[in-house]
Amino acid sequence: MGTDFTVMQTYTASPERVHAMLTDEKFVTFRAENTGAISSTSSVTGGADGACTVLSARVLPANVPSFAAKMIGETLTVTETQTWPALSAQGTATVPVKVEFSAPISFTGTMSLAPSGDDTQITVTGTFKASIPFVGGKVEQLAKETTEKYLAKENKLGTQWLSEH
Repeated sequence: MGTDFTVMQTYTASPERVHAMLTDEKFVTFRAENTGAISSTSSVTGGADGACTVLSARVLPANVPSFAAKMIGETLTVTETQTWPALSAQGTATVPVKVEFSAPISFTGTMSLAPSGDDTQITVTGTFKASIPFVGGKVEQLAKETTEKYLAKENKLGTQWLSEH
């Protein structure tokens, strides 16, 4: 069935600046290094029209409750793929997002970027799906709560990045 997920982020910057940040390999690496990754790799590949694919793979300490520890282990590898189109003339973009975990859970959804007055609003929506008998719903809820915290930290890091670059 899956667990639905929605989080909103706000940046005090134009959509063009936020898009440039989120598709900058240096920012993707900075974000991974500052959100608890033990190790990470990242890449941004794309065409001249502004469309690109952002790939980030992070190894994180699992830090999960006992009901999930046996299935997940001491670390968790999270591989995120974002397929960015060029920004529209209105400063919007809808980005397919896929997150694979080294555990029997996944996330598929979208990230929508749009101007909001002088700010830029990002809305991440999607579904966590765990293929674990009996405790799948608990694992999905844990992933949802952990991702909410991660995206709040990402929002703070992005705000810091924008103020420094």
